[in-house]
Amino acid sequence: MSNSSEETSFGARLSRALSEADMSQAQLARSVDVSAKTIERYASRDTPPSLQRKDVQETISAISSQLGVREEWLVEAEGEMRARLRTSDPDGGSHIGARLNNPLKEARLSADLSCQEAAAFLQERGVDVSSREFSDLEGGNADSMGRYGAAIYLLAKRAESLSQSGKELTEGHLSTDVQVIPELQPGGLEEASHVPGGEGLLLSKTYIRQRHGIDPSKAVAMRVRGDGMVDALRPGQIVLAMQWDRGRELEDGAIYGLKGPHGFSIRRLRFGRQEERPIIWVWADNDEYADQRRSLTPEEFDQEYQVLAIALGTEQRL
Repeated sequence: MSNSSEETSFGARLSRALSEADMSQAQLARSVDVSAKTIERYASRDTPPSLQRKDVQETISAISSQLGVREEWLVEAEGEMRARLRTSDPDGGSHIGARLNNPLKEARLSADLSCQEAAAFLQERGVDVSSREFSDLEGGNADSMGRYGAAIYLLAKRAESLSQSGKELTEGHLSTDVQVIPELQPGGLEEASHVPGGEGLLLSKTYIRQRHGIDPSKAVAMRVRGDGMVDALRPGQIVLAMQWDRGRELEDGAIYGLKGPHGFSIRRLRFGRQEERPIIWVWADNDEYADQRRSLTPEEFDQEYQVLAIALGTEQRL
């Protein structure tokens, strides 16, 4: 994308981004937690402010995220104004950070909150996110997408209560990009269920596909109970996992949700050999539980354990 003569100055590019975002200087200042005078000065500059100072660099990054433009374009007029949309979503949906399809920003604006106010609102409800991290969420930062669904859900509930006198938001009102992940129960997959009241794990379908490469409908959550895996997983953590397909080969060193002699457990499986025979170790990642590490032949393992899910990653307790 070439830049017109009107976009040769930093201030002109900032003004264009503000116009296309339908946002005033004062609204932007409020969203990125700086004074309105600072944004006014930026909008009148021919050259970008010096990025040698960390606070200025963070402000420019936050502005870029908030306005949905590439920082390189805003600062140096390099490349396209916006990043190209990702096309890996099989449903044809836009990347979650896209300006024309940003349910998180829509939910925040509907809730009548700035990014700073939205972060404080979410923190009060157990979502660990700073105002800068919230701006990153709106900008489509995949590293933070584990909190994306919960943020949309809670902000949308606030917006609904503002507009409809406290009427509760049902799952049908949620953005189609958000999925409530069923939590595995000790009884296994047949007892997996959503946690009432939306207090379970909520994630973006796009995040699940792009980060883990799986069908979102196969995603389940496993709650860590006890300290048997404390070297890898903390008690209370939520482990995002994929439902296990019978016939799939086990992976050496991966963490699994297992239904065994003592009910549901989360354990690592390791492969080895004893007396020239293959064995499978059911491994607790805590040396204090060394006496509970078991070595079984594949036949013994199949008789004693049912594999329910394979871990993909850990998410914040929401």
